[in-house]
Formats: sequence, structure tokens, C-alpha cells
Amino acid sequence: MIHMVIPFGTEGWERKRRLFEEIITSRSAPPFVYDDILVLVPSSRLKRAYGKLFLEIVEGTQGSPALVPPQVRTLHQFLHHVGTTGARRRLLEENSRLVLLEGIVKRHLADQSGIGRNAAVLAPSLSAAMANIIEELSASGITPDRLSAAVRQTDFSEKPQVRLLTDGYATYERTLSEKGLIDPSGMFASLADHFDPAWVSAYSTIIIDGIHDADEFQVRILRQMADTKSCTLLVNAPSADSITSAGDSHPLRLTKEFLTRLASSPGDDAGETHPDDRFLAGVLFSDRPFDEAAGKAPAPSSFRKDIGLFSAVNARE
Repeated sequence: MIHMVIPFGTEGWERKRRLFEEIITSRSAPPFVYDDILVLVPSSRLKRAYGKLFLEIVEGTQGSPALVPPQVRTLHQFLHHVGTTGARRRLLEENSRLVLLEGIVKRHLADQSGIGRNAAVLAPSLSAAMANIIEELSASGITPDRLSAAVRQTDFSEKPQVRLLTDGYATYERTLSEKGLIDPSGMFASLADHFDPAWVSAYSTIIIDGIHDADEFQVRILRQMADTKSCTLLVNAPSADSITSAGDSHPLRLTKEFLTRLASSPGDDAGETHPDDRFLAGVLFSDRPFDEAAGKAPAPSSFRKDIGLFSAVNARE
């Protein structure tokens, strides 16, 4: 996997533009077909921005806005497509999942003595807790039958909260089956365990941009994709050093951990970012007080910006 550390702001976006200009201008004659290039992004907003960028580049370089653009998808959309292609079941959306679980919890609470009318009050908080537990169970491959069998061997199997979990989990899986739906955690775990290179065989290049955090199964899938295809990972950060030196309270800690879980490193990009920007990012993206961070890394002689600091006096401000 190739790593590119991309600075934030306008400079970073210009670097991304140059990267895709090289890709698009590499095909100098029609047809301008780029659907063999996959771009994975973290949000629909960035997906729309890339769609506009490709049209601007091809019109400016080829003189025509007509093209088959690269496929830009969020990671969730790509995994949804892979997991449901050829399948009869659709992926359950997160909001629909919570609504479904709340209804299941409310029905089970109403059936338990001593709760009655309080079911509507308790259901939202209990359903959120149950959603987290079911997510972990499903991701671990523990089915409702396995859970019930394990619980029956304990001395707390008849406690109301335990019965709510076991019965609710069984109802949840049964409802998904009846409605032709797939639980997200279970599907991602299955994809990670049974990765098929054919999922990415149609792509000559894969570019991953802006994804700085992912769960265990998404990381495993990304790592396997990188092993089978030419992948470029765009990492948004002031510099490679700012990632590798990030402490526990540093804003870039998640990026550092994500790269570690991918078994990769940002590499060395010394000199790519302007010294002024590297200094400013170093003191602002720091887990130390400003004066201490600025004293440790003095401003370069070219730095001519005024920095004004103020302290917030209340949480709202």
C-alpha cells in the first residue's frame, strides 16, 4: 500500500486534484472511461466533492465534460454492495435497527409483570444497550441459540434482564429473517472471514481517502484489499512526524492507531509541507499547552502570522 500524507485545507485539496489529474490525463483519447478506479471515502459529502472534481478536471484537460467517472463510494456503501450482491437479503440500516430493537424491547417489557406502563419509558435506553450487546454478539458469531444454551447453564438464567436479552435477540434474528434483512455486524464479520479477491478484480487502482478510523472487520477487509490490489492511502495530517509522535491526548491519535491496525506507517514526507504550516500545525495539533509546544518548536524565520489566543470561560462559549 502506498501512503501519501496530505495536509489539511486548500493545499491538501490541490494535491488531491493533481493526483487525479495525472490519472485522468493518462488516457489522452476517448473513450474517457475510468470505472476501473475505486475511491473509498468516509462520507457522502466527500463523495459529492469528488464527483464535481472529476467533471472539472476532465473538462479542463480533455475539453469535454463527458466521461465515465471513477467509482466513488463510502466504505459502508462498498461493503453493502459486496455483501448483498447476489444475495436475497438487504443490509439493515443503523436507524432502522434501533427502531426495530426498541419495538422488540417494548413488547417484551410489556409482557413482564411489574413493568406494564413503564415499558414505553424504559424501552429507548434498554434498546440502545441491547443494540450494543447484540452488535458484539453478532460480530463474534454468537447466534441466539448459542447464547441461550450458554445462559441455561448458569444460575441467573431466569433473571428478567437476562431473559430480555436472550428472548429479544432471538426475536431480532427471526424478524430479520422474515423481512429479508441482514444485520450489519454479522455481515461485516462474514466478509472479513471470507474475503474474495473477485470483489476488487474489476479495479486497476484503489484510492482510500480520509478514512482515519474503522472497526476491526473493516480494517481486516481494507488490509486484504491492499494485499490484492494497487492501493493508495491518503492520510490527512500536517506531516508524517505529527502522526508518529501523537500522544494519547493528541487529535491524531486515532489516525496513528488506525495505521498501526492496518500494519502500515505514514512514511517520511519531510519537506513536503511549507515550514510555516508545519510549525502552526505542530503547536495547534498538540496535546501540550500552546506556550510549551511553541517553545519546543520555534517558529521559522519566514513565519509572519499573528496568533491570538483566548480562553473559554464556560462550556457554551
